[in-house]
Amino acid sequence: MEGLAPILRCVLEVRFALENGESVRAGLVRALSGATDRFSLDLQRWLFAWDQGQMENQEDHAETPYQRNLVSLLGHGLRGNSIRPQLLDLEGEVEQACNEQIDDFIRMLPMKMTIPVLLLQFPAFLILLLGPMVSELLKGLQ
Repeated sequence: MEGLAPILRCVLEVRFALENGESVRAGLVRALSGATDRFSLDLQRWLFAWDQGQMENQEDHAETPYQRNLVSLLGHGLRGNSIRPQLLDLEGEVEQACNEQIDDFIRMLPMKMTIPVLLLQFPAFLILLLGPMVSELLKGLQ
C-alpha cells in the first residue's frame, strides 16, 4: 500500500478542499506539504513547473495508471475545469486497490510468519528436547 497511500492522500485532500470551497491548488499544496515519498516529490516539481508556466508533462514520469489519472485530473482542475465527479471515481478506485493490497498482505502474513518459526524456534525446541538425551548418550558412551 505504500505506492497507493500517497495517491489516496492527495485525492482526499483535493476533494476536501473542493468541498470546502477552496481551489484545487490549495488542496494539492496541503496534500504535498510534509510529504517525503517519491510520487509526492515528483508532484511538487510538477506543480512548481506548472506555476512557472513550463507545464512539464508529469504523466510520462507516473509509474501507475492511478498516478497518471491523478496528474491528468489535477491538470484539468488547475485549468479551471470541474473535476469533482472524476475525483470521486478515482477515490473509489484507489480505495478499492488499497483494500486489495491490504487483503493480499494479510493473506501472505501466515506464510511469512512461518519462516521464523521453522528457522529459529523449531531448532531451539529440538535442542531443548534432544539435548538431555544426547548428553546422557555421550556420558554412557564414555
